Amino acid sequence: MISLPPPLDGRRVRVDAGPGGACSHPSMDFLGTNQGARFFRCQRCGAVLVRQDGRVWIVPIQPKT
Repeated sequence: MISLPPPLDGRRVRVDAGPGGACSHPSMDFLGTNQGARFFRCQRCGAVLVRQDGRVWIVPIQPKT
């Protein structure tokens, strides 16, 4: 598993990236902040990662049907 770049350093989180397998979010775009939370989008799988108060939440994209 690949370590995540800052600001998620030390965190190891994965999300299903579809047919290609799980994603370790090796590269992210910073989306902004809101009420102490920082938002990022994984360049590989498109999931949104939210970091707040030392916790990380992953919001995977929903495949179009």
